[in-house]
Amino acid sequence: MLIIGLSGTNLSGKGTVREIIEKSFKTHSTSLSDILREDLKQKGIEPTRDALIAYGNELRKNKGSDILARRTSEKLEKQAQAQDFDIALFDSVRNITEIEFLKKRYGGRFKFLFVDAPVEIRYKRSLSRARAGEHQTSFEQFKKIDDIESGKTGEAHVQQLVKCKEAADIVIINKGTTEELEEKVVSVLKEYLK
Repeated sequence: MLIIGLSGTNLSGKGTVREIIEKSFKTHSTSLSDILREDLKQKGIEPTRDALIAYGNELRKNKGSDILARRTSEKLEKQAQAQDFDIALFDSVRNITEIEFLKKRYGGRFKFLFVDAPVEIRYKRSLSRARAGEHQTSFEQFKKIDDIESGKTGEAHVQQLVKCKEAADIVIINKGTTEELEEKVVSVLKEYLK
């Protein structure tokens, strides 16, 4: 079984890549963000994007930067134990320590895929998407949030998308059509599954 870690910048098409993998291969998917959503729900906190980011950073700071990868891998292994999958997919990997944990745990079976798109394209996508907990921002505000999520603050416990992209086995730049994106993703993963 191939183990895929998946990450990407905001509105790069990471969710679409996950859907492509799930429909194209026998896949068991889980998301590191699911842990955050479950915890916030138990605390009675609405899982807005800002709440997820803040709580994720808090957990990494207090319990180790790889806490989400540790908890999610335990959960996935229990769920996938008795079933036969081509791919086990870890979505929403956002810290370099999470990647290091998954590489150590799964060895050569683990590949890390990062999805990106030019910031101007991602900003245009933000204007057309209306998701609960998100509000319209100016391009300058969007870039500022992007810088924070990219890990340019240098803190170890926060999201580190720049470092994640640098550590990726596969980087897919999504600036075309969904069909073009699907062709790239399926082609790359078929090679790893050979």
